Amino acid sequence: MAVGQGKDHVRSFGCFTRDITDMARWLKSEGIVGVVMESTGSYWIPVSGILESHGFRMALVNASHVKNAPGRKSDVQDCQWLQKIYSVGLLRDSFIPTESIRRLRSYTRLKRRSYPTCKLSYPAHAQSV
Repeated sequence: MAVGQGKDHVRSFGCFTRDITDMARWLKSEGIVGVVMESTGSYWIPVSGILESHGFRMALVNASHVKNAPGRKSDVQDCQWLQKIYSVGLLRDSFIPTESIRRLRSYTRLKRRSYPTCKLSYPAHAQSV
């Protein structure tokens, strides 16, 4: 996590809820209002949700758009590069639906997955009607 380009502006955090909450507190203490993240599979979802619940404006960017110069790379260099190119406007946010839309999508997926099961559970009832 980088809040600037200096070594003292970079910190690492774990992946548990407590760790992400600590990250949110640190970001608040640094005066950060927005957070940019690379979209890496589904790993960004819980982090984004927790930070969003702490009032941060979340920006998700496509990882393939964040190309760095070839050579040795590290997490510190990557997070500082991401912070730098996003802050000067070289990256465009991906669409992140609102919490209510995400809940609705999740509900619809669940219904779609369980519908065939329900249909197969009552074939005799369906034929007699």
